[in-house]
Amino acid sequence: KDSTISVGSIKSGEWKQTVLPIYVSKRFKQDEFSLRLKITETKLNITKDTTLVFALNKPFQRPSEIVVPTRPVEKESLEILPLPELTADVDLNIPITGMKNENGIAVVIGGADYKPEIPKVDYALRDAKIIKEYLMNMFGYKEENIIFLRNPTKADLEMVFGIKGKPKGQLYNYVKKDESEVFVYYTGHGAPDLKEKNAYFVSCDADPSYIELQGYPLDLFFENLSQIPAKRMTVVIDACFSGAYDKGLIIHRASPVVGVKIEKVEGIKDKGIIMTSAESNEVASWYPEKKHSLFTYFFLKGLRGEADKNGNKEITVGELESYVKENVGYWARRLHNREQNPRFEGEKSLVILRLR
Repeated sequence: KDSTISVGSIKSGEWKQTVLPIYVSKRFKQDEFSLRLKITETKLNITKDTTLVFALNKPFQRPSEIVVPTRPVEKESLEILPLPELTADVDLNIPITGMKNENGIAVVIGGADYKPEIPKVDYALRDAKIIKEYLMNMFGYKEENIIFLRNPTKADLEMVFGIKGKPKGQLYNYVKKDESEVFVYYTGHGAPDLKEKNAYFVSCDADPSYIELQGYPLDLFFENLSQIPAKRMTVVIDACFSGAYDKGLIIHRASPVVGVKIEKVEGIKDKGIIMTSAESNEVASWYPEKKHSLFTYFFLKGLRGEADKNGNKEITVGELESYVKENVGYWARRLHNREQNPRFEGEKSLVILRLR
């Protein structure tokens, strides 16, 4: 069906992003479709017409630049504004592998928006959304088997992971005994209680000053995961638990806590892999240019094949660890003048992704 959409006027030196949803029905029999683009320079009444062709089921190739001629301007009066990078490379053309994970269950959590006095985690929801896409495209998870939590409350976390002595939450009930692989990803704030130095996920309705009452304990998280009869388990935590974050502190009038206790239950490590973005007393940094956290960006980059050191189209825990540690460590120093050392626990030879 033909239709016309106007994107409005664009002033000199400005840029504009337009989102155009396109639905292709099963009755559409052609291999490609086209969009006609019409641009008019109003002062000189110059019009430029071009046609953009999109092939179905193939990666989109960036079109050539479209230039509308205008009157010459003096070089001294011309200000060239840099075009911001709207989409990171890891967000585009996510590979589709042959992996199938019919019984796989995943939990993807993005905590970005907290109480007014708590800083926002700028890229958490973007990180979580792209992780979900990778799970479907590359790991073969079904969308209906992915529990997606956006800005979770403590009640949300308890519903999914259970409470003390009662681990049978939503995740437990989704798992098929000894058949399901489980993948859990969390990005958002973490914090310690200042007395005991235990680590907590900061639920989006929590006050970090009362984190032991309103947060979700990390030791309970691992304890309840260990009770789930999964075939294999992968846990990825992109958060720091010192009370600091990329731009400062989340606990008012308190210094970052050194020696935060992060105890992982052996039952988890026996079943698979645990990856954390930083040591307990370090800050998990952001990568503003890429609109992702530093750890998640290089985690995704590694999964796309950058971590496949020997080129055999299989990525092992050891290969991913080596790639992520090297790049996160380097870019944390280069961008933020700080140390960040991700941790990987699990069998290094374990293949976590096949790219074929």
